[in-house]
Amino acid sequence: DTKSSQKCCELAKEKGLRLMVGHTFLFNSSVRELKKQVEDPDFGKMHYIHCKRTNLGPIRHDTSVIWDLAPHDISIILFLMQSVGKKLQKVSAVGSKNLGGKFEDTAWIHMMFEGNVVAQVHVSWL
Repeated sequence: DTKSSQKCCELAKEKGLRLMVGHTFLFNSSVRELKKQVEDPDFGKMHYIHCKRTNLGPIRHDTSVIWDLAPHDISIILFLMQSVGKKLQKVSAVGSKNLGGKFEDTAWIHMMFEGNVVAQVHVSWL
């Protein structure tokens, strides 16, 4: 929540520390290697990116699958696209509550970038 975030920022500033968001996959050696390959002119034109993060559980009842799983793939996609100078233009998402809970347990996120590059993220606990 915003109040907790502001308190963390104030505490970090007071202590002279740097506060960072936990996009852990951006420090993964495989993602770093992929970034180098995408930046190489010999890589060619990128047409689309497709990510699929699905598994059976743990099914959470306190949040949506979008908030739980999708940030990992979205951060990787933005990292890669930023490295080749492609700006995000449009985002859309649709989810479903197949298990009848309060939050979505399956979702698809579509991202459109400059140069007609499309990224799709499929996340599900099913």
